[in-house]
Amino acid sequence: MKFSSELMMSLSELGEATGSVMNKISYGNLILLASSKILEVKKCYKTWLKEDVVSSELFDIRYNVFRRDRQKSGLNLKKEGGGVLIAVSKKFTATAMRNWQSECEDLWVTVDIGTSSSIAICVAYLPPPVQKQTLKHFMDNFNSVTEKLNKYHSIVIGDFNMGSIDWTQLQVAADLTVPSSTHSILFKDFLDFTHLNNLEQYNTVYNVNNKILDLVLADQLFCQVTEATVSLSKIDPHHPPLDIVLEYHPDKALKPNKIIRYNYYKANYENINSELGKINWQELFKNIMDPNQMLDIFYERIDRLIKLFVPTTTKSNSSKPPWFNKTLKRCIREKSKYAKRYYKYKNPMDKISLQLCSKRYNKISKECYNSYINYIEEKITTQPKCFWSYMKAKRGGNGTYPKTMSNGESSTDNGDDICNMFASYFQSVYSPNTKLGSEVSTSAFLSRFKNTSDSFSNIKIDMDAIITYLKKLDRSKGAGSDDLSPIFLIMCADELAVPLSLIFNLSLSTGIFPEKWKLAKFVPIHKSDAKDIVSNYRPIAILPVLVDSERDALLLQSDINELLDWFKNNGMELNINKCSQITFTRKNKPYVYNYLISGSLLNVVDTIKDLGVIIDRKLTFIPHIDTIIKKASKSLGFIIRNTKSFLKTETKVFLFNSLVRSLLEYCCVVWRPHYAVHSLRIERLQKRLLYHVAHSAGVAKRIKGYATRLDYFKIKTLESRRKILDLLLLSKILNGCINCPDLLSKFKLRVPARYPRNPINLLSPPSVKPYLALTLQFQDFVSFTTNMLK
Repeated sequence: MKFSSELMMSLSELGEATGSVMNKISYGNLILLASSKILEVKKCYKTWLKEDVVSSELFDIRYNVFRRDRQKSGLNLKKEGGGVLIAVSKKFTATAMRNWQSECEDLWVTVDIGTSSSIAICVAYLPPPVQKQTLKHFMDNFNSVTEKLNKYHSIVIGDFNMGSIDWTQLQVAADLTVPSSTHSILFKDFLDFTHLNNLEQYNTVYNVNNKILDLVLADQLFCQVTEATVSLSKIDPHHPPLDIVLEYHPDKALKPNKIIRYNYYKANYENINSELGKINWQELFKNIMDPNQMLDIFYERIDRLIKLFVPTTTKSNSSKPPWFNKTLKRCIREKSKYAKRYYKYKNPMDKISLQLCSKRYNKISKECYNSYINYIEEKITTQPKCFWSYMKAKRGGNGTYPKTMSNGESSTDNGDDICNMFASYFQSVYSPNTKLGSEVSTSAFLSRFKNTSDSFSNIKIDMDAIITYLKKLDRSKGAGSDDLSPIFLIMCADELAVPLSLIFNLSLSTGIFPEKWKLAKFVPIHKSDAKDIVSNYRPIAILPVLVDSERDALLLQSDINELLDWFKNNGMELNINKCSQITFTRKNKPYVYNYLISGSLLNVVDTIKDLGVIIDRKLTFIPHIDTIIKKASKSLGFIIRNTKSFLKTETKVFLFNSLVRSLLEYCCVVWRPHYAVHSLRIERLQKRLLYHVAHSAGVAKRIKGYATRLDYFKIKTLESRRKILDLLLLSKILNGCINCPDLLSKFKLRVPARYPRNPINLLSPPSVKPYLALTLQFQDFVSFTTNMLK
């Protein structure tokens, strides 16, 4: 990392000014902020300072010094700590937040760096060996501080003495698994804590023992951490000095084009239906045997009516938040006018007017924001789209794309070129020059019915069915590639049923699917990694709204070859780089077979993701549990940080159920944890929510304990909900609601001739250890089915 000349001068002058006193800072934490453009952080070691050493001995008048000297901790009265220190250049506005400090050795300082958000810096030292009580106290205090961090980005730097965690392996694992060296409950809790608060660990500089003791945890900031080339004190080989650069660059979004669209909600449907009723569709489609020609005539007549009776509107993204009304916008213009006049002429009267405008703006802005928050909170059930738009914006999902996009070879900031770049990448997944589909796959499909009486030509779709389905369309959805909105189809369902029934039935009788309905609009959705590379996006199609042994291995290889032939015949290409093989077994030496795709060897993996569930080769599901806890923790942290303005407890619980609990319960009948340690980690997330909700509702001191809060807020434990979901699945299988004879055959039922006095197991698992065994008490099952019938 290259220092700015200003910072290098500051460091050299600092070293000369402090002299031998700096040698007392032999083991602690020190931060130096000395650049006006980039936040530069200088990490040293514990200070070992006491009150007899004044700050002026260490730094000159250019710096504000914040210290927490070595003292006996409230958690350990027998041993003194090392002491921590933060020195901030006076070019920045820094404030010590002493009420944020815990009984551990931590120091909190907020720094205004001139951006829209300030930075809250925490420097901490946890003495070895790290005790569970000490770590828990630090994490609980940090969680309580996050309640006040709504306008701050946070960075935590310190010696946490957790050298057993291999952070580089965690980064390489990329959410798939956690290395076995971190399976300690203490370290698992700390990892869950970092995920909850959206903190990433950036330090990869190892000490002399090939461990990382000093951590750099940052929230929504880009950190570059390198070993320092200039040190302010003698170097301890266990704690190499670090240089840290913090950068905060908001993404520059691609400016959307102004598009003229039809406003179907304000259309004159009375006139539209009247004109549609005058059209004799039977006569119009007479003697037409091509569905494509019939569909062209249909769209021609519809487009004519839309131009006559549907008003147009220009959609453009506003630079103002949704709660800005006309009064507030006028107040902003007035404030800007007086600001320009004052800064230009320095008239005291303009200054007074500016102060009055600023005070008025702050008052109106607060009223507008609170009114908007109350509105979306009240309409959360009747108009959820407005609420979720607000939450999506808070999560950074504004649907915009970076200003400059790249395909790996070239980059562009032109909108048309970016669209072509996406089109070229998405087109690369199939081969347009091959013999396509309609001939190969359709003929193969229809050949199955050649010896039967079944035929598509015998299927007839009546108008009543079309009307029913049209009126069931979701009117909140957007238009498809044909630009027909669902609201238009709903309001004109009775009149459109006639032409649509003719088109559908002709398509079935001729076996021709109209070309216009094969067209789709593709929306690139970002999946992972950098947002400015097109290969990191996946296409989402928006269609028109209308409507164990070598023998087994060889057999599997044969199936793979047949699948490849099917892809080739249908003009599709399989991405071999995204294909892999996994063997599910508990054997120490499983049978290994090298599977091939088009002559390329498949990569062997220990974990694989299938429909959102991470499956390991021993079916322990521990990697999946680690991953969902990490994702759910980040979502919970987002909820806690961004719902302080909401007044209703139900809103926060609703968000938790939607964004957090949904992650923790997705497919849980497959991966449900069998060990208490994993159940407790999952349950801790809901416990954290109730802690936050109880404090925000002002009942924390009166309603204490997890079980009491569950009863007070009428919430079930996550463990009990997983049991209910298991029972629901079992009930559906036993009652035939899920048609899976193979799974049903694995249940061994024990039905007594008469009701037993003592409970017995209704389901009897086999004597061997199965991968999935469900044991259910007879009385529990009777009670469950009785409640279901009620």
